[in-house]
Amino acid sequence: MIVEIPKEKYVELFEKKFKGFCERAPIYLTFSIVFDEVHLKNINENENMVFKIDESVPVEEFIGSIRRHLKKNAYPKLVEEKTITVEPTVEDLLNYTSTNSSFDEAYAILSKKIKAVDYVVDKINIRKNQLVLEKIDTGDQFLFQLNMPVIIFVKNELKKSIDPKEAFLSLKREGELLYKIERKK
Repeated sequence: MIVEIPKEKYVELFEKKFKGFCERAPIYLTFSIVFDEVHLKNINENENMVFKIDESVPVEEFIGSIRRHLKKNAYPKLVEEKTITVEPTVEDLLNYTSTNSSFDEAYAILSKKIKAVDYVVDKINIRKNQLVLEKIDTGDQFLFQLNMPVIIFVKNELKKSIDPKEAFLSLKREGELLYKIERKK
């Protein structure tokens, strides 16, 4: 059963909930409601977006759709480079050793691979100087405690670290992993 609430009540509820969302977002947002549209500005990138209000969609779902859009297109991305061990093929070892390398050298080099792990900053807690990092491929979330105000970290460190690999290294320098957040079932 779809229950539509009057537009004024919907907008009032949206504003209240969306202000809370904006406080936890890892980017600086301002918004205004003009007629039946939400005008959103990402101050970090000086980017404007418009979302059409549909009172038949629950407020939480509407905010969720905005969040998904921002997460995909505007939230800070980080990349961790992990060294993993793999078993090289016999063919790869033979090809590599044919260039005057010993078998041990070839095995040591070919068994190490760099794997990129992609993350997105999902939300921040200004009062506690914490941020939630989400692994993009699995949705696993991790809570980090920062050694500096989170607002400054997001504004300065992530902004100037245009390279997502550098951004991850900056997080490791300025923060500490507290724990993996367990998913609610």
